Amino acid sequence: MAIDLDEQWFQGLDELRFAATPKRLRAVLEGQTVMDTRDALLVYEPRRVVPWYAVPPVM
Repeated sequence: MAIDLDEQWFQGLDELRFAATPKRLRAVLEGQTVMDTRDALLVYEPRRVVPWYAVPPVM
Protein backbone atom coordinates (compact mmCIF):
# COMPACT_ATOMS: atom_id res chain seq x y z
CA MET A 1 0.00 0.00 0.00
CA ALA A 2 1.31 3.47 -0.89
CA ILE A 3 0.74 6.76 0.94
CA ASP A 4 0.49 10.11 -0.84
CA LEU A 5 2.97 12.17 1.19
CA ASP A 6 1.85 15.41 -0.44
CA GLU A 7 -1.37 15.22 1.54
CA GLN A 8 0.17 14.23 4.88
CA TRP A 9 3.31 16.37 4.94
CA PHE A 10 1.45 19.63 4.55
CA GLN A 11 -1.33 18.98 7.05
CA GLY A 12 -1.01 20.88 10.33
CA LEU A 13 1.57 23.37 9.07
CA ASP A 14 -0.06 26.12 11.15
CA GLU A 15 0.97 24.36 14.38
CA LEU A 16 4.29 24.02 16.19
CA ARG A 17 5.41 20.40 15.77
CA PHE A 18 8.30 18.42 17.25
CA ALA A 19 9.78 14.94 17.12
CA ALA A 20 12.52 13.16 19.03
CA THR A 21 15.65 12.34 17.08
CA PRO A 22 17.98 9.38 17.69
CA LYS A 23 21.03 11.45 16.70
CA ARG A 24 23.80 12.56 19.00
CA LEU A 25 24.57 16.27 18.60
CA ARG A 26 27.90 17.79 19.56
CA ALA A 27 29.11 21.36 19.14
CA VAL A 28 32.70 22.52 19.53
CA LEU A 29 33.70 26.18 19.87
CA GLU A 30 37.38 27.13 19.76
CA GLY A 31 38.41 23.56 20.55
CA GLN A 32 36.10 23.22 23.56
CA THR A 33 32.95 21.08 23.57
CA VAL A 34 30.03 23.38 24.42
CA MET A 35 27.20 20.93 23.76
CA ASP A 36 26.93 17.14 23.67
CA THR A 37 23.46 15.57 23.87
CA ARG A 38 21.25 12.72 22.75
CA ASP A 39 18.12 14.50 24.04
CA ALA A 40 17.61 16.86 21.09
CA LEU A 41 14.28 17.45 19.38
CA LEU A 42 13.50 18.35 15.79
CA VAL A 43 11.20 21.39 15.92
CA TYR A 44 9.05 22.37 12.98
CA GLU A 45 7.87 25.98 13.28
CA PRO A 46 4.45 26.96 11.93
CA ARG A 47 4.33 27.15 8.11
CA ARG A 48 7.90 25.82 7.76
CA VAL A 49 8.87 22.47 6.28
CA VAL A 50 12.54 22.39 7.36
CA PRO A 51 13.07 21.68 11.10
CA TRP A 52 15.51 23.15 13.63
CA TYR A 53 17.22 21.29 16.45
CA ALA A 54 16.24 22.16 20.01
CA VAL A 55 18.61 21.04 22.75
CA PRO A 56 18.25 21.07 26.54
CA PRO A 57 19.96 23.95 28.36
CA VAL A 58 23.48 23.43 29.72
CA MET A 59 23.53 23.22 33.51
